[in-house]
This record gives sequence, structure tokens and C-alpha cells, in this order.
Amino acid sequence: MWSVVFYVISFWWVHVCVRNSNFSPRVKMGFEAIYCFFALFIFFCFRDITILNDTHAYFEWFDDLSHSAEHMSHGIWHVNALDRFEPGFQIYANMIMHFITRNAYGIIFISGLIVTIANILFIRKFTNGICLVVFLMLCAGVLESEYSGMRQGIAICVLYYAYFQLLKHRLFIFILCGIIATTLHSSAIVFFLLLILQKVELNRKFISITFIGGIIIAFFIDKVFEMLGLTDLVYYEQGMTRDSVAWAAIINTVISAIVLWFCYYIQRKYSFKVKEPLLWWMTILNVIFNMTSITFPIMTRFSLYFYPFIFILCILLSLIHISEPTRHLYYYLV
Repeated sequence: MWSVVFYVISFWWVHVCVRNSNFSPRVKMGFEAIYCFFALFIFFCFRDITILNDTHAYFEWFDDLSHSAEHMSHGIWHVNALDRFEPGFQIYANMIMHFITRNAYGIIFISGLIVTIANILFIRKFTNGICLVVFLMLCAGVLESEYSGMRQGIAICVLYYAYFQLLKHRLFIFILCGIIATTLHSSAIVFFLLLILQKVELNRKFISITFIGGIIIAFFIDKVFEMLGLTDLVYYEQGMTRDSVAWAAIINTVISAIVLWFCYYIQRKYSFKVKEPLLWWMTILNVIFNMTSITFPIMTRFSLYFYPFIFILCILLSLIHISEPTRHLYYYLV
């Protein structure tokens, strides 16, 4: 237990040491990127199948398919409509077992490598403090969820790229990436909300409407599933039969709400502006989906897509600007 705690804290310690060094910004960023790569790669890509919730399920699924003569007789584009995993992920697994390795550890290793590289490349687009963002994502359980839920982790990596394409108004590429991500994990369809929110002005009126809508959905989420004809989903059944209080969802909601308030406070008090309103909208969506997950825990899968962006927004507001007050506030939040 303590070894894991020290492991997570090491990212914060490396960030502080590098930040206070006399090296150039380029060297600092390079050092943090290298440390994050090896620390994440070794810890997660070589993990045992008992580490993280879903690792064992993916391991057994891949092992069964790779040692099935009938399955291996098909090509990489073969998809089993009765399989519990989405078509895109089946094709992804077929590529691994046909071209790379039939060892079930291969899917853990390769998926972990993709998630590691994609997250580091994504973070460095916004800030040199890569270790700091990784530290925050580990504390929030975001990276653990990406490594554990391989389908959703890879889908998030695809959507990182899609986000930057949307900023460049390359709608075709964004939609194509969204479709690919949805074939990896069906929950990725939520990212298409950005097509709508990109056109919505970021002001109190629309933010209030969004939050009110989120609260209504949170109270009547079961009715929404019934209207959409999704009551046969296993997630719906699990949500409706849950009797215990979803404390993890409550904590996530409180944390994301505090982060949102913190960002709003910084922008309001110090007149800092973030040019891209989509970062704000994704932070708001994260709070709403976390709030909805209190009554329907599976909604945390949707909030996971937007979680990395709330830490990016924090950094853009408090560390990019050289301001001691905001820096102290940010460290206090951490």
C-alpha cells in the first residue's frame, strides 16, 4: 500500500524538483516526459493480471480467443456479433494476436503502452508540467481507469486526437475519430456532445440551463433509459438493483465541483481567460455526469472522458500565468 502511495507522490516530487531547477523549459519538459513514460510504463504495462479491476477479464478473453483454432482461422476483420466487447476492440485484439503475439499478456502490454504515450503527448500540448498532471490524474483514479478498462482507455486516446481536430474545425476527422472510438467503447458516443457545445456561447444562461438539465436527468435517469429502450442493458440492471450509497460517486462529484469553482474563482478574481470554451464545457459535463452517477453509478464511465480536461483547465488558469497568488492557490488545491 505504502509503495503505491510513494509511487504516486514521486510524480509530484519530480515536478517540484524539475520546476525549481535552472534548466531550460525544453529540457524540463523532456525530463518530465521521460520520467512519466518509464514510471507509468513499468508500473502499469508489466502489472500482474490481479492488478486493477478489469485486467483479469481482458486477459482471459484474449487468451481464450488466441488459443481457439476456429477463431484464429478467421482474418483480423472477423467480428463476433455475440461477443460482449465492441467490434472495434475485437478487431484491435485480432491485430495483436495475428501480427504481434498470441500471449494474453500482449494485450495488457500494448494497451498500456498506447495509453501511456497518448496521455503524455496530450498533456505536453498544454503544459511542461507533465508530472504534475499525471500526479493529479493518478490521485483522481483517471489513469488507473484508463489502464484497467482497456477499451475505454484506448477510446479516450482516440478522442484526445479528435479534440484537437475539432479545434481546427476538421469536422470530418473528428466525426471519424468519434465513430472509431465508439466501436472501441460504446460510451464514447458522449463525445459528440462537443459538436453541439462548440456552437453554444459560454455564459451564465446556458451554463445554468445545462446544470438544471443535468440535475433533472440525475433524478430521472431511470426514465431516460426506459425512453431510449435501454432497460435490457446489464448496466441498467446493476444501477436499479444497487442499494448501497455510492460514496465514490459523491466524492468524485465534490472534487470535480471544487475544481470547477476553483477555475471560476481564478478567472473571475485575476481576469485570466482561457481562449477555448470547450475546456470549460467539458469541466461542466464532468461535474454533471459525476452528479448523475450518484443515483446511477455507471454514469462515471461518461465522466471519465472529460476528467483529464479539468486538470488541464486548472493549469492553464493558474500555472501558465506567472502569478504567485494563483500558484499558491493551485498548490493548496493539489
